[in-house]
Amino acid sequence: MSSTVYRQGDKVMQIKNNYGIDVMNGDTGRVTAVNADDRAMEVRFGNRAVEVNGEKLNRVLPRFYGRF
Repeated sequence: MSSTVYRQGDKVMQIKNNYGIDVMNGDTGRVTAVNADDRAMEVRFGNRAVEVNGEKLNRVLPRFYGRF
């Protein structure tokens, strides 16, 4: 599991395709909610909100550079 600490408003980038929720490698989004107790967060990719938890946390990285 990822040891990165995410906060509401953080920019993130998907690094592995997830066809089940239609989020692809390179897609960028923003963290809209964090639940540290459950090790889960909600990320908004465009107009879709996606829950990221468990193994999915390894498929998202902080995005520090660039604009989106």
